[in-house]
Amino acid sequence: MKKHLLVAALFLAAMALSAQEPFAVSSGDFALYNESGERLALDENAARTATNGWIVQTQDRPVTIQTPVGTIELAANTTLVTGDLSETRPSLYLVDGEASFSTARDFTGRLTVSTPVSRYRATGYSGMLVTTNAGEEAISMFVGSAQSVNG
Repeated sequence: MKKHLLVAALFLAAMALSAQEPFAVSSGDFALYNESGERLALDENAARTATNGWIVQTQDRPVTIQTPVGTIELAANTTLVTGDLSETRPSLYLVDGEASFSTARDFTGRLTVSTPVSRYRATGYSGMLVTTNAGEEAISMFVGSAQSVNG
């Protein structure tokens, strides 16, 4: 279990912006798929090769990912796809479910979170809760502000 948590932390740190400082993952209760949809083992190779288009799918429990530039909290049964993994303009695609995205106070880049319906962009220190599913599309900002574009 500890090995899975360490590997999960390594992968998610690479996915979620930067791995320069300590980070933590609250749970290893998720599945990981590459850009071709092939399920991957949660091992060190996956952590080193994270790229655009990888899919993270939580199981029956939420997963919290703490990185040096922010926190991502994925609700249970949520699907997230990696986009641009740069430190200054990271982007993520929330396919289905609910997630909160909070950047650190010293983050100066731009975070983009896309859904099947909208795109949200927040610059600098910010926090948003995004929900997307067949019956609902919603964003709640709890820190800062975001630009929203539909379509």
